[in-house]
Amino acid sequence: MEGAILADEMGLGKTLQCIALVWTLLRQGPYGLPSIRKVLIVTPSSLTSNWNDEFKKWLGLTRMCPYHVDKKNKAEDYVYSRVSPVMIISYDMLLRSYDAIMSIEFDLLICDEGHRLKNAKNKLYEMMTSLNIRKRILLSGTPLQNDLQEFFFLNDFVNPGVLGTLKEFKKNFEEPILESRNPGCSKGVKSLGELRSTQLSKHTSEFILRRTSDVQASHLSTKRETIIVCRATPIQEALYLHAVDYWNGSAAARVSHLSVTHALRKICNHPGLVQRLDDEEEGEQDDLKGFLSHHWSTLSDNVFNTAQSGKLLLVESLLRDLEHNTKEKIVIVSYFTSTLDLFEVVCKDMNYAYLRLDGSTNVNNRKSIVDQFNDAKSPHFVLLLSARAGGVGLNLIGASRLVLYDSDWNPATDLQAMARIWRPGQMKPVHIYRLLTAGTVEEKIFQRQISKADLTQCVIDNDIMQGNEPTSKMSLEELKDLFTFEPHTESYVHTSLQCVCSGEGEVPALQIDNEDEEEDSDEDSEESFLEILKKKDNKDKDRERERRKKNRGHMLMSWAHYQGAQLNEEVLEVSNKERERERERERESEKEIEREGEREREK
Repeated sequence: MEGAILADEMGLGKTLQCIALVWTLLRQGPYGLPSIRKVLIVTPSSLTSNWNDEFKKWLGLTRMCPYHVDKKNKAEDYVYSRVSPVMIISYDMLLRSYDAIMSIEFDLLICDEGHRLKNAKNKLYEMMTSLNIRKRILLSGTPLQNDLQEFFFLNDFVNPGVLGTLKEFKKNFEEPILESRNPGCSKGVKSLGELRSTQLSKHTSEFILRRTSDVQASHLSTKRETIIVCRATPIQEALYLHAVDYWNGSAAARVSHLSVTHALRKICNHPGLVQRLDDEEEGEQDDLKGFLSHHWSTLSDNVFNTAQSGKLLLVESLLRDLEHNTKEKIVIVSYFTSTLDLFEVVCKDMNYAYLRLDGSTNVNNRKSIVDQFNDAKSPHFVLLLSARAGGVGLNLIGASRLVLYDSDWNPATDLQAMARIWRPGQMKPVHIYRLLTAGTVEEKIFQRQISKADLTQCVIDNDIMQGNEPTSKMSLEELKDLFTFEPHTESYVHTSLQCVCSGEGEVPALQIDNEDEEEDSDEDSEESFLEILKKKDNKDKDRERERRKKNRGHMLMSWAHYQGAQLNEEVLEVSNKERERERERERESEKEIEREGEREREK
């Protein structure tokens, strides 16, 4: 085996470790002479400059100056470069310069964000595999994102044949592991699956180095992650049910389930977004957009306001509270540019200085936006961030609050986005809020995330968890369940995972009875959004870690999580009071202006 996977979680310095390795191998080997002569580093296009800067930072221009392939420096010209033993190139540029790369003899290949190579059927995987470079290092904080077959291809890329053929891998590992994770499996099936999981973890640990953020937790600021399940507003419920009925009717034959899922997710963000269904997904059906837009117009008279979305109402209250009572900045993350457009309107209406970074942002402007936002003297209070455009390589320690407004099917994508503010250099306590709309597709997505995360913990971290469903493709029944709306539930995922916290996210470490809850509700009516969350916060980290080991919903329990109904009602009451106070201040200001005018006239 000559390949390895560096699977340290985000923020543990995978780039620096590789630079140190490259420098060491270029200078010496086990027998004194250098082990390698030329190195090829392949990264996403947004990270090539970062790698180039890191080499200069740690080694200086006198020791080594990497050959950074960009618009000025062509891959073909590297043949004539005798100065640098290291080439840095993006995946996209490598595809375009494949013949030139093949003509160069490299001794070591480093692939950053290596989970891009999880699909053996795409062109990138085929080209990367065909490179005649035996020593391969793949960097990925999330080597197991969706299923075990993807994990197989990553392992097979760095060490071909190490897990046998795909057919052998499925028979020996994938099938018994997934079967053992079915809640109704027999003891024999369960035991075999756990055995194969342990064997797979032990075997791959010989070339996979995995360390979690726990190793540096003591050197970072504290982090608090909170799930807030928000109840849908009446207009959201009505429009959501129309979309579900549309899918259940004759339209199911004409519209893909992905299109309907896309529409449901947008309704959860704000019902008015149904008018922009075709902006971000190819193949979106015009009749679906027309159908929902018609019902939106009927229900709302095309009048937009924040109170039409339970999640947006919460964020508005949080922004107001942060701006009035703290000096903290906040990042708002979404997978939809139309949702970021929505927040632009909110920021303008509330007179908040903001910046935006999404897929349309020029690569050359990204660093300027990040630097502006991280500058403590900058007036910019909010950063609107596209999860896909900003989920990798950004350091946003200027903010100590982050809202994940919507979630992705892939838990790794969410984790990448949420890790932007909890990094070395962050001096303030970090608060991360994941928002879900109760009883909707958002909770179903999060439930599948939990299952995928458990599989990662089982195989990569060798931590056997109990009784979670496999992460195979959706069955017909699961697909039907995906489009089931449960408007009266406090939280679908909370109930389905049989969480023992009684809806408070803190039990058994902290028990809150109904009488206390009612008393708190009266007191909270005068409290801000942040005070509501602080009051419910549990500080007992030891009990939480112990509970995480035992509870099948350990990912859920690793977050504080609160029932949406009570919190929504409290925040709505607070929000209404705040609006009334603002209107009162405006009236007082107008009266003061009138009095000032009268005094001027008297003079």
